[in-house]
Amino acid sequence: MNKVLGITAIICAVLIVIGVGILFIGKALGGTDNFSFEVINNKLTSSTKEMVENTVDVETFDSLNVDVDSAKLCIKKADENQVYYRIDKKAEPTVTNENGTLTVTSKYPDNGTFFTMNIGDNEEYQNYIEIRVKDADFLNLVVKSDSGSIEVSDIAIEGNIESSSGSTKITDCAGSGIVVIDSDSGSTTITDADFDSLKIQKDSGSIKLINVNAEEVSLDSSSGSQTLDSCDITKFATKRDSGSLKVDGSTIDEVNAEASSGSTNYNECVIGNFTSSTDSGSTTLYIQGKESDYNYKFDISSGSVKINDEKKSNEYVKDNGADKTIDIQASSGSTKIDFYE
Repeated sequence: MNKVLGITAIICAVLIVIGVGILFIGKALGGTDNFSFEVINNKLTSSTKEMVENTVDVETFDSLNVDVDSAKLCIKKADENQVYYRIDKKAEPTVTNENGTLTVTSKYPDNGTFFTMNIGDNEEYQNYIEIRVKDADFLNLVVKSDSGSIEVSDIAIEGNIESSSGSTKITDCAGSGIVVIDSDSGSTTITDADFDSLKIQKDSGSIKLINVNAEEVSLDSSSGSQTLDSCDITKFATKRDSGSLKVDGSTIDEVNAEASSGSTNYNECVIGNFTSSTDSGSTTLYIQGKESDYNYKFDISSGSVKINDEKKSNEYVKDNGADKTIDIQASSGSTKIDFYE
């Protein structure tokens, strides 16, 4: 069986190499590296896109509605209120501004091109939309993207960002409302941000929060890692079907964690109440304080349990009269808790 799998893997690798070689030879001989799928004909075409480029000046706005089929989308602080785009003419966006709501829509015809792709990093044919914000102190977002990355920077925001595929990056942003990010696939990274409430729902792809301050954070992912670094959060809820959770150098007053599988690791963190329910996977806490600062309630079916390298029973319960409690429920997997002062 292993021999058959090995031969199959070798054949696949050879075919991939041959395919890549043919692509590069075709390009060298003058072939196109840009393709589109035409729904009306149900086929791929290799004709070069007709790209259009334009900058649209707009009046002041405090709400933004964006709906794009396929484009890299960038929303950023700037010196002017503008919409700049460089895009396939078939998907040239419409731009309207009514009652302080800027609406940008870029859609391919229903009976025309559905998606485009490029071989290599050919920026000449990459769809790109940039929304430049000057006056808005606070921006309410409703963003929907079927394909392409989304970047938001240096703006106070609230609202919803929905993505079918492509990465989402939020940098140097703040907000006093709720920010909801819902994506099917692709990474989500939030850096240097301050929110009241942040909710991220994801089918697949990593989630990274770096230097994020928030009253409430909720992470829900089917697969993919979750990472927090140097965050300050009052209430943190995390749910994952598979994939690791790693928290470094963060302060969290209340943790409520649920996982089907995957390791959990808190390193050099300040933690208040900690509640965890896991089907399988290890839990490791290296947290500030002393063992007596917490009450304990463990119910672990299988796996070792240690506090400061001292072995405890899998149904260890102790009331230290403390204000904080560590409550861990697990079907299988080791549990290790160490303290530092």
